[in-house]
Amino acid sequence: MMLLSSVETTFVEDQASEFLARMLRRLGSDSLAALKPVTSEPAAELTVIPVADPLALSSAERDALTASFRSRHGVAAFALTAPPPLGSLPHPLLALADQLSDRLGLGFPLTHPAESAPFVLETFGRSDGTTKIFDVGGMSHEALTPRPLPPHFDGTGNACGVVAFGLYIDGAPGQAPVNYFQNIAVLALDLAAADEEAFLSLFLPDAITVLWQDLRISRPILFLDPDGQPQAWFRAPDAEISVAVRPGCPPLERARAFIDEHTRPCAHGSSYIRLDQVGGGCLVDNTATIHGRTGYADASDDGARRILSRKWWVRSATDQNYRICPGTRIDERFGRLYPELFGPESLADGWVYDAEAGRNVRRGS
Repeated sequence: MMLLSSVETTFVEDQASEFLARMLRRLGSDSLAALKPVTSEPAAELTVIPVADPLALSSAERDALTASFRSRHGVAAFALTAPPPLGSLPHPLLALADQLSDRLGLGFPLTHPAESAPFVLETFGRSDGTTKIFDVGGMSHEALTPRPLPPHFDGTGNACGVVAFGLYIDGAPGQAPVNYFQNIAVLALDLAAADEEAFLSLFLPDAITVLWQDLRISRPILFLDPDGQPQAWFRAPDAEISVAVRPGCPPLERARAFIDEHTRPCAHGSSYIRLDQVGGGCLVDNTATIHGRTGYADASDDGARRILSRKWWVRSATDQNYRICPGTRIDERFGRLYPELFGPESLADGWVYDAEAGRNVRRGS
């Protein structure tokens, strides 16, 4: 049994109740018992939607992309039948997303500092409004190597404000990785049916803690977003980021083991795609669907290399300025119970983790 304070009980149980009710309505079910466990289904290869012209989507293409994005997997995979040359403007990912902005909540693109990083400008000559992810060589950032990327949500330090992201292949490698996905919000319903206490533990205010870029971030794994809608956040550790769950909480340890098991490549209930051709890509619901990739190898004979373009979209204009902060933007009814984790000050830029003090402090304080 979890021993919770009265404040924790309100934070955990009230959110969990609303989260569950909203998810059941979203899935068109009256009860958990009526749902087929997603973990009983083998990994599904995503259906790729052909797109003739990213500058002029047909109504059928828009409908198909919208349906895939809103599906249980939360991923809309596409392939351009005639991809434009590298460097074309507007970038095809941005052109395609712009025509879906009202349907998929892609109205607020975030300009990431990496879009104009020196190594990008040196390689490509200019920024095209997307972040370029490729094997730079000698870089410590895991995404800029061909090594596997463990499952994660994008925007670790951006207060969970990144609601969607897009990927697009501008250059195909010799051996492409598998990109894999799991909808954590849906997956959690399997846990709720099998182990209610473990499910509830995912709503603890400090269920998961990461140390990343000299910042300590603690947040729930499941919560309600500022609009009262279900949201999830989780990640596995890598060479740059350490991850821990609240210690001394056996239900949370069971919950983490459950999520770890089902966020591996080709885990039951997951989906996957191999982006191995120029013009291939996907749009992903970053409020619910976690993603990772296996390793890849660039071709050595003809110089072909993997160039992946990525774009983030955020919830509102408030989140469009890139920042690194320790807070998480959640439903205000619950956020005000823990202002140190979810209050306005925690959502501001300019924090750093003081290891000696064991807490985040404002720079210059």
